[in-house]
Amino acid sequence: MHMKTEPIVLHVDDDPAIRNIVRVTLQKRGYTVVSIGDPEMALSALAECAARVVILDIDMPGKDGLTLLREIKSRDSGIQVVMLTGMVSIGTILQSTGLGAQSCVFKPVDDLDKIGDAVDRCFASIESWWDALREWMERKNAFQIESSNDELQLHRTVEVMTFDAARTSENIACCKLKVVRKNSYAE
Repeated sequence: MHMKTEPIVLHVDDDPAIRNIVRVTLQKRGYTVVSIGDPEMALSALAECAARVVILDIDMPGKDGLTLLREIKSRDSGIQVVMLTGMVSIGTILQSTGLGAQSCVFKPVDDLDKIGDAVDRCFASIESWWDALREWMERKNAFQIESSNDELQLHRTVEVMTFDAARTSENIACCKLKVVRKNSYAE
């Protein structure tokens, strides 16, 4: 049961120029990008487009990216999140990763491959989890088959042992009968 994750990315940023640059960059890599400028609409957009990777700006009016990150992870911890921010500090990195972001890319982005590479790693991580799930299912099924075969073999063994025990009991009973009969003849 291997499901290939649809390469849909939700990008939430209040800057239309950044949204456009990110969209073009990721589309060249084969991703479908849903871009929105209103962070208040992010959760409904996420539910609608079923993206498994989200890119969030941190500093936005209304709802900041860290609040969105927290809300996204509380709804579905498997969604991969990349923070794209101009707030360059160790605190930003620690807070973002502490809340579950997979990576942090800083603005201005001088190398657009950083964004693409971060998204590639997110989808690779998702595929890795699907592979692990598939392997678990295969092992579980193999174990169930082995268990069924083991139970069948155990059942057959118990039947044989019961049959042998019954035959042994018959033999013992016959021997006792013969001994009793022999003793009764001796009298």
